[in-house]
Amino acid sequence: MESDAAPPEAVLIKEVREAIRPKLSQTAAAKKIGLSGTRWRQIESGYQTPSAGVRNRVVAPAETLALMARVVGVTEDQLKEVGRGDAAKELAAMSSRSIGRGLASLIPKEPTSPQLDYFYRAERQLHHVGNSIRAGDHLGAINGLEGVQSTVELLIDRITDLATGEHHAVQTSAAEASESDASTEEPEVEEDSGGSGPSDHDAERRPSFGWRAAGEGAGEDGAENPV
Repeated sequence: MESDAAPPEAVLIKEVREAIRPKLSQTAAAKKIGLSGTRWRQIESGYQTPSAGVRNRVVAPAETLALMARVVGVTEDQLKEVGRGDAAKELAAMSSRSIGRGLASLIPKEPTSPQLDYFYRAERQLHHVGNSIRAGDHLGAINGLEGVQSTVELLIDRITDLATGEHHAVQTSAAEASESDASTEEPEVEEDSGGSGPSDHDAERRPSFGWRAAGEGAGEDGAENPV
């Protein structure tokens, strides 16, 4: 009968994780690397139960184990001591890539967006699913795909919110432009209806007879104008 004891690398991961302060739960640790909490527990315990009374031994792929080790702080040497040199190599490669990204971060670049973060998370999760399938861990692949589905749903919600906001902004801009155009139109000049008396132009055309109408006063010689 196969022993139910967890493999030494799983025991190592569990012991180091439980020693972390403040405490780091299995679910919280799994979330950091895009792994489901169920899958993390299976690896730490060393088995999975696909059905009642059935216990299948679980051995983490090198990359998955390296990711778990990195989260809890297990070193390359510790992985080698428990017989997982393959995971130690993966952990070393991850450290090298991190250094490269650190140097690259010194170069100005366009800021990333939360939407891209979700996209990359889904990409990593799919990569883990592929590893699970290659290792024959179909239950782990199913758990991974559930994580992908959850991430994609979050991504859809974020992009939908952005699209709704952009549509509202376009409508608001169009309304403001319409109001601006209406306020800059020149007022119409009303035509003179002729009831306000003679204009200056009319006065220029009217001849001067050198006398005023009766009752308006004296003429130029001081005498009264004849009636």
